[in-house]
Amino acid sequence: MRSPTLSFVASVFLLSCIAIADELQSTNVVKARIEVKKFIYEDVELFHNVLFKSIPGASPSILLLNEFDEIVEKVDISEFSREECNNFLLRRGFFKKSNTMDEVPEHLLNGPYFPKEDL
Repeated sequence: MRSPTLSFVASVFLLSCIAIADELQSTNVVKARIEVKKFIYEDVELFHNVLFKSIPGASPSILLLNEFDEIVEKVDISEFSREECNNFLLRRGFFKKSNTMDEVPEHLLNGPYFPKEDL
């Protein structure tokens, strides 16, 4: 049985219009949005217990939920690089497979995930 304080599931929410540049957006913002988009569409599926959900108009965020689906932490990733997005989940104990066909080791099926105060 999972401990409510140690068990998290992350959901990633994405802007509906990611990586659209106009004169008002800086190159860094556009680059960051492209990086986040690559993370979402290429890396999220490799993480165990990480789900992607698109919410039009919402800022791209990672939500850490407890086993009761209550938000424990919300992090805006709109300016993260792809590497920063990956490292964020890895530092919190999420398992990343090498490819989608890999199995999750049994001892990692329910974590270990780290509570915010232990980081």
